[in-house]
Amino acid sequence: MTAKTIYYLITVLELYIFSVGACIYIMRYETLSPKAAKLYKIIISVDIILSSLFLIKYFTMDNKNVHNYVSTSLDITIVIWILEVIIIAFKGISNTTKPVQRESFDLKEEFLTEENVKICYSQRKKENNFKGTIVFMHPDYYKSDLNGRVWYQNKRKKRLLGHIGKYDEISDFFVRAGYHTLRYDHSDIETQIPIQPVLQTINKVLKERNSGRVIVFCAGNINDFIGEIVEGLNPTEFICIGITNRDTLNYINRLKERMPIFIGDFGDDPYCNVKNENAIHFENTDFTFCVRGKRKLKKYGRSADNEGIIDVGALEVIKGWLI
Repeated sequence: MTAKTIYYLITVLELYIFSVGACIYIMRYETLSPKAAKLYKIIISVDIILSSLFLIKYFTMDNKNVHNYVSTSLDITIVIWILEVIIIAFKGISNTTKPVQRESFDLKEEFLTEENVKICYSQRKKENNFKGTIVFMHPDYYKSDLNGRVWYQNKRKKRLLGHIGKYDEISDFFVRAGYHTLRYDHSDIETQIPIQPVLQTINKVLKERNSGRVIVFCAGNINDFIGEIVEGLNPTEFICIGITNRDTLNYINRLKERMPIFIGDFGDDPYCNVKNENAIHFENTDFTFCVRGKRKLKKYGRSADNEGIIDVGALEVIKGWLI
């Protein structure tokens, strides 16, 4: 076998490996549409099959014809590789979810890390007085990030569980209304983290930064831990949204005798015409929230579109209630 033949052989395999690697990288680190993700899986499968057939024939054919076979295979592989690169680049750009631009020029954000809990503390720049601190308690708190996305571990790979809303944008709304906000993130921890260490870290930050009201903003099933939250943070007011358990609702209604509590529910409201037949509705709530885009029930939880779930009109109602 000549050196030229070996070079052609290695080049063919490198092209297939590069194509497969590019697809795996994009699928792992980019948010893609289902069609784009499926296309990448097809490309990976095709490359594996073609490279396997190439090697099988290479090791089973007559040595006299090896050079011509490898040379022809290289020409074909280059054409296939160019087409795949074009498809990968085009689909990667057109089907990647683009983040919504935040208007954060007048905001000040500090990121603190302690005991595996990342804290984002936000306020307006050059601000001396504030009305209080709003703490966002994420649903499925043990795998949530700063924007409200929820994760779970599957075979050592982090997968998206659900999306309860973009807390960075909701945070910006309340910061501009004169409040400080606190969000936390420990989605990178592989094991489930108890709520107590999270509350301890939050409480420590509040004691250092807050000298006024502490308003806790709960969404989804984190409301089921409201007893621990009351004991751990000692808030002055509560905002409870998307309660999924009637016993929890009854407990929250009893808490209304001790502190002001705003109860919100997902569903149809005057601000939009979105229908959500799968939503759980409770009577005697303070306000019904609009859902931007259709919410779909997935295997592991609820999800929402990338614009978030809470309509500005609903946030205005909460702001009016806080004042």
